Amino acid sequence: MLRVIPVWIKLPNLPLNCWGSDSLSRIGSLLGVPLYADECTSKQMRISFARLLVEIYVTKDLPKSVTIQGPAGIAIVQKVIYEWLPPFCTKCNLVGHVCGKGNGSMTRFQPARQQQKKIVQVWQPKKIVSQPVEEENETETTMEGEVTNLDSNQPTTADSAPVDEGWRVVTRRNREPRNSPSIVGLAQVHEELGMNDPSKVVEIKKFLGNNNVSVVALVETKIKCANSGKIQKKFGNGWRWIMNYSNSPRGRIWVGWKHDMITFQPIFQSDQLIHGCISAKNGKFRTTFTPVYGLHSIETRKTLWNDLTQLS
Repeated sequence: MLRVIPVWIKLPNLPLNCWGSDSLSRIGSLLGVPLYADECTSKQMRISFARLLVEIYVTKDLPKSVTIQGPAGIAIVQKVIYEWLPPFCTKCNLVGHVCGKGNGSMTRFQPARQQQKKIVQVWQPKKIVSQPVEEENETETTMEGEVTNLDSNQPTTADSAPVDEGWRVVTRRNREPRNSPSIVGLAQVHEELGMNDPSKVVEIKKFLGNNNVSVVALVETKIKCANSGKIQKKFGNGWRWIMNYSNSPRGRIWVGWKHDMITFQPIFQSDQLIHGCISAKNGKFRTTFTPVYGLHSIETRKTLWNDLTQLS
């Protein structure tokens, strides 16, 4: 009898200190036998919920929540969401159906059967109708260009087209081919190339000009430090740039500004942020500006949170 089924479960808003492999295995053991986590959970690419594949016993009551204890000793009630559960009858202890309630009948999931119509043969006398036979025959032109004879005594309808215009048969052969949907966007951008793709630079430059942007932050440029100057020249001489190559070899954050209108004074920078002061040269505007691009792991983001706390 089928009793154990692998089921994907979600743990929404799971505390960050419980995202280790050991912690996830302990939580999964409260529900069944944990098999593995998905890629976004194991690499911590998504922190809104953790997703695990667990073998559960469908014959037992499945909990909607579990109680976990954090490092500080505080108990937390963690919600559990099952992405899919098979129908299970608690009365028959069988998977695949649910017994009806009240009348004791049992409803099983079976494919619907098509009703066969009963054919009744009825004899009817034929009516003989005498019609004059014309010697001339009409012709019908099909779409392939073949000419076939039509008896003049063939019944016609009021919606029939005139004979000299011919008959037009619409089939799959002469339908007009559908055009493929056009790709909407300013340019085709290859995300894996970053700004190494020339169309990406053109798209960003056009966006800055159309929206009259004076300060911009670019992340995940994927430009090597040796090639950064060549890419920056494509934006024009009116832009000045600062990058965090000294903190991150990949230069994950670029900050650019129009030097004839804006002054940007960097104050602090790390591999995940650049903090500075923006001021207009006419003296009418002054503020701080902190573009952030956090790393994916929890340990590296702790450093980011400490830096943001100190800057605030």
